[in-house]
Amino acid sequence: MFARKDGGSTRRPPYQRNDYISWIERPKRETTRQAHLAQMLDELRAGNRYKGMPWPDTSRPKGR
Repeated sequence: MFARKDGGSTRRPPYQRNDYISWIERPKRETTRQAHLAQMLDELRAGNRYKGMPWPDTSRPKGR
């Protein structure tokens, strides 16, 4: 879960937290890290994207 400024939260599976953290920390250039951080924050605010992909993923059948 990621906390939001408005006091709400966006429920995300734990793997997304770990994936976002490594995705932000991995680049050598600070400008790239800042771009990844900004994208993550935008996606969490919107609540419908994960690293550019739709979230929740409605293209997958339920139960798989």
